[in-house]
Amino acid sequence: MNYGVLSTSSAQLDGAAFGNPQSFADGPTGNSTGRLYFYASDLDASMQDIAVDKKCSFTLSLQMLDDYCTKEWAPVSGQIDPEDPRCTRLTLVGQMRNVTADELSFAHDSLFARHPGMKSWPASHDFHVVTMVIEDIWLIDMFGGASIVKPEDYYKASPTSGAAFGLAMPEPQAIAPPPYTAKAQTARWMAHNLTYGVLSTDSLAYKGYAFGNPQSFVDGSETSSTGLLYFYVSDLDASMKDLVVDSTCSFTLTEEFSAGYCSSQDIDPEDPRCARLVFTGTMRNTTGAESDTAKANLFARHPGMKRWPSDHSWKVVTLDFTHIWLIDFFGGASVISKADYLAASP
Repeated sequence: MNYGVLSTSSAQLDGAAFGNPQSFADGPTGNSTGRLYFYASDLDASMQDIAVDKKCSFTLSLQMLDDYCTKEWAPVSGQIDPEDPRCTRLTLVGQMRNVTADELSFAHDSLFARHPGMKSWPASHDFHVVTMVIEDIWLIDMFGGASIVKPEDYYKASPTSGAAFGLAMPEPQAIAPPPYTAKAQTARWMAHNLTYGVLSTDSLAYKGYAFGNPQSFVDGSETSSTGLLYFYVSDLDASMKDLVVDSTCSFTLTEEFSAGYCSSQDIDPEDPRCARLVFTGTMRNTTGAESDTAKANLFARHPGMKRWPSDHSWKVVTLDFTHIWLIDFFGGASVISKADYLAASP
């Protein structure tokens, strides 16, 4: 994979867990090291967080590979929902540091080989290479809960390329996002048309670390967008355990989550033109008519949820967001008021 979501403790949002899409490389194609290298600017919100607190996590999902899990050609019968345990999710926990002089050439060449667009990024932004010192690895790829992989076992393992799996990547679906000048409309469009994102919480298991976890959602029915974010969750889930202790969280979306849309336009997932959207607020349980309507919409958009085991304490929750952060073009982030967001048409 070539991008994921970096979760940090936000310096601007009172330490709230904050997810931000980030491109990376673990080596050039055919020479994997397992080490995560990033090409970062100190102007970036996540790097400003790292300057204060280096603890972070980096989240990958098989769904990020051109909507792999929900494609009909997935290597099981029918579709797999992004939240289904069989849709592999991986969160690496650790601390970020600058690369050493000995690492720099290899890391730099690896990033540019995997992300050629980086070569043209502006020198005035002081891009530099950083790497994550991996401390723990959390993986779900089947029913039965998470596996904790030791870093030494991870580094010893041999990766298998996509070609060896016989993957035939489909053509990305055609989508028509709003113009970049329409900030609130772009945010509503993303919330309505995307089906999953990454939920970042203050981790209970990894004290002091922001923890990212892929999560399916809806903002309403197919024909009636509300702009509100609803999730079908289990109390057994790691993120839900985090939220019992601290309900503050963020939910991150990127246009790249739509069948690799940005890459299909030769735009790197970290490029500002690949729209990224982060909602920050508090999670709460829903009740009554709100819960019933949201559940019906979730099941319509994610039909696999209907078959999820009844003994997992499923419920519908919603994010009462107070902060909306968007990058969809050069020039830095826009903060959208909740009133403007809800008033916009997706």
